[in-house]
Amino acid sequence: MSVYLIHTCRKRKWYVDEYLLPSMLKQGIDRKDIIIYNDGTNKGCLPSFIDSAKFVLDEPGGTWHLQDDIIISSNFKDVTERFNKGIVCGFCSYYSEDVPFGLRPVNDMWYSFPCIRIPNAVLKEFVGWLQTKETQTKYRAYIQERKFVDTLFRKYINEQQSCRLIHNLYPNIVDNVDYLLGGSVINYQRDKEPVSLYFVEHELVDELKLELSKR
Repeated sequence: MSVYLIHTCRKRKWYVDEYLLPSMLKQGIDRKDIIIYNDGTNKGCLPSFIDSAKFVLDEPGGTWHLQDDIIISSNFKDVTERFNKGIVCGFCSYYSEDVPFGLRPVNDMWYSFPCIRIPNAVLKEFVGWLQTKETQTKYRAYIQERKFVDTLFRKYINEQQSCRLIHNLYPNIVDNVDYLLGGSVINYQRDKEPVSLYFVEHELVDELKLELSKR
């Protein structure tokens, strides 16, 4: 059994309710294993991620963290259950295009926050690390922006868990479709869309595009 935590906001809640959640249920994922955290007061990406951690950080095992602008593969449930151990990256964009897939040292971890499995004990340590005076001072520029969760998590892993191995999944099990939903909520100046490099079911994206056009 896998547990999933969808991170969303007011602007994207409709997509989670109407498309992402139903697609997960259709594959047989139990509703009780899906947590939806809605940043309804616009706290920002980083503060809301920290707040959402309270739902799982004291639970055994780990959690698949999903962003609200993804489409899942047809075998999403099977793969997330098969690789339900350790840190697993289910998404790779051009930010990580030179980084290999498979079992890798932590410095090869993809920027994978659209879909990443994190052991709850690691998540708890990460949240604690973020709140230390040293981290607050060293990474003040990132923290004050209220985003850069993926960057901060990567820095934490490399500084505090450098002996760990992570798994970069190929093919990817999600694709980013924020360009179909009005564009990025937090990165307005991005020069191109960080779609998955290794999501192979492009027909699913075409089908979603068609469904959204009818909405």
